[in-house]
Amino acid sequence: MSDDAVQLEKRIRFALSILGESNSHHEFEALCLGLARRRITSNLLPATGPVSSGGDQGRDAESHWSKLPRELPGTSLFASLASTQRVVMACTIQATAIPGKIRKDLASICGQGTPLTASSTSR
Repeated sequence: MSDDAVQLEKRIRFALSILGESNSHHEFEALCLGLARRRITSNLLPATGPVSSGGDQGRDAESHWSKLPRELPGTSLFASLASTQRVVMACTIQATAIPGKIRKDLASICGQGTPLTASSTSR
């Protein structure tokens, strides 16, 4: 690995480690959402809703309904990356006890809201 790559990795790790101190978890969620839209499915929307009435149900983003990939295949990058199935995204800046956090998020995601057939959690 080159010195530049090592330095970049160190900078990223440091930036991730101080996200909680600067209350920047929303910026991290926005970054994760942008990356997921480009790499996983383009039709993701950030979760919204008042916490007192269910909030985001553990879902930081969720795909919206679309038939574009079937109706207009190959017409645009958005259409080619859109999912016809429900996709849910969860992310966290938590640095410890990650397996427990993933289990808790999956229980929340799968235990309420629109039913899913699969989900993915990332850090």
